[in-house]
Amino acid sequence: MLRRRRRATLVPGDADTATLHVTPTDDGIRLTGDSDLSTRKEFTAALRMLADMRVPPGQALVLDLSQLSFLDANSAGAILRLAAGLSPPRRLEVWCRAHHRRMLSVLGARSIRQLAIVARDASL
Repeated sequence: MLRRRRRATLVPGDADTATLHVTPTDDGIRLTGDSDLSTRKEFTAALRMLADMRVPPGQALVLDLSQLSFLDANSAGAILRLAAGLSPPRRLEVWCRAHHRRMLSVLGARSIRQLAIVARDASL
């Protein structure tokens, strides 16, 4: 006896409407929206802009992700590669929500000396 299988239907989420907003700040950039495959080009450009920024000696570059809704693993890896590529005394400070901090930690953030991760609530 054969049973009929139900077919799974993949329904696209908001991939077509995903956005990433980049806002320069005094010491870095703030990202809001989503960082995923559909916004990868914008995310990469934002990290390049951050890497090219100059801050006073002793001050870290700041990547504020505290209002970012979604961060995919590829984007998290790009952040870690950026931090690992900074020549001391340059440093990167990432402000993010706890779940983004966990992802960065799982991917090896603790092994990068030039990187500090600061948990921030989105309401700050």
